[in-house]
Amino acid sequence: MSSTSYKLLLLSFYCEPGRGSEWGLGWSYAQEFSQTQPVWVLAHECCRVGLDKYLSEKHTGNPVHVTYVKLPRWLEWMHGSYYPVFNCYYYLWQFAAARAAVRLHKQVKFDLVQHVSLCRWWMPSAGAALKKYGVGFIFGPVAGGEILPAKFRERSPKFSKLADGMRFIGRTIFRRDPFLVRTIRKADLILAAIPAAERWLRRYGNPNVEMITPATCSNVETLAAAQAAHDGRSKNRPFTFMSCGGLSYFRGVDLALKAFAKANLPNAQYVHVCDGPQRIALEQLSRDLGIEDRVIFTGDMPHIECVKRVATADAVVHTVLRDSEGVLPDVMHAGVPAITVNHLTPALIVSSESGHLLRIDDNTSPQDVIDELAGVMKQWYEDPQLLAAKGRAAAERGKMFEPATRGAAYRAYHTRVLSRLHEGATVPRNTPILAAGAPTK
Repeated sequence: MSSTSYKLLLLSFYCEPGRGSEWGLGWSYAQEFSQTQPVWVLAHECCRVGLDKYLSEKHTGNPVHVTYVKLPRWLEWMHGSYYPVFNCYYYLWQFAAARAAVRLHKQVKFDLVQHVSLCRWWMPSAGAALKKYGVGFIFGPVAGGEILPAKFRERSPKFSKLADGMRFIGRTIFRRDPFLVRTIRKADLILAAIPAAERWLRRYGNPNVEMITPATCSNVETLAAAQAAHDGRSKNRPFTFMSCGGLSYFRGVDLALKAFAKANLPNAQYVHVCDGPQRIALEQLSRDLGIEDRVIFTGDMPHIECVKRVATADAVVHTVLRDSEGVLPDVMHAGVPAITVNHLTPALIVSSESGHLLRIDDNTSPQDVIDELAGVMKQWYEDPQLLAAKGRAAAERGKMFEPATRGAAYRAYHTRVLSRLHEGATVPRNTPILAAGAPTK
């Protein structure tokens, strides 16, 4: 079977061009694979307007056939509800998606299905429903369910502590769910996006688990716009540190502001792109720190504008405490070096040559991060040659995350799975649900 003759179904709960996070990630898979073959997608109904408009007006390449799935109207309120309720909605959606996948398969006769969004290893996937029809199944890249390092949990707001506790409880319950067990055991290949997910997934007895970061740059238009913005920076601007993403506690912007204040750099500013519930508190923190005249909150803007704005920075600061790649691949590709935390996906994107990885684990305190970050800010500000070298290394490393490069890697996985199915290889099914010694965090 040639690399472009197979029929591919993508399971992407969120899939929409022009957006970041899971929406943009899901679309990046569909867009890249459609460059070499037709693609079928199962997505949530909420993506219909934006995705249909883009496909009819702007999409180039082979057709992307989208089937939208939603739950009955009386359950739709759960979709926009709090995290635990949304989890229940997403769980139920997988069953509706499974029925839709089977109906679609009877018409199309898929060779391969890949689950790409949401990226949760600890919840089941509709893809397992197609295994009985001989369809190859790739689960991932998947991650999620991570818990904050101990000393950061201690200082988090009460609401954040409650949310973190509910995440832990939810993951603890779901990881023994028989439908999740079926998903993991039936997968021909599982792609873990972070080491913690890989360790957990291996406990289920499927030997076909591999690590790959899902980090992917946006489309070529966004990359070109980011490069133009970076190259067109004014030489008279203040030295600029910049971060991007929804302003929740987990974004860690308070750590960055405190570090910026401690560094006390003349002719420097800190800019955060995007909005969120913590903005008022962070604006007050800027006033308390005496840096409000050097801190800018831009508010929300379209994804491409976010990328273009951050590409004008001297350095991007990504102190997020949860798993999030943000705009790192795009702005690094443009030549912006990054300061981020040494855990989860950011640690797989940024190298010591292309940026700086802040130490963070259960023994690290928030003040430790603030002190180290302030030192790095000061060092990069005072050493233009070091900063330039970091920027060149960032641009080089960013090539790893170009859509075509990532697409080639996934196509290689597709070919391997399809070849294995053709040879009749199987995965052992007689292993325990969780092996002894499974992680507790």
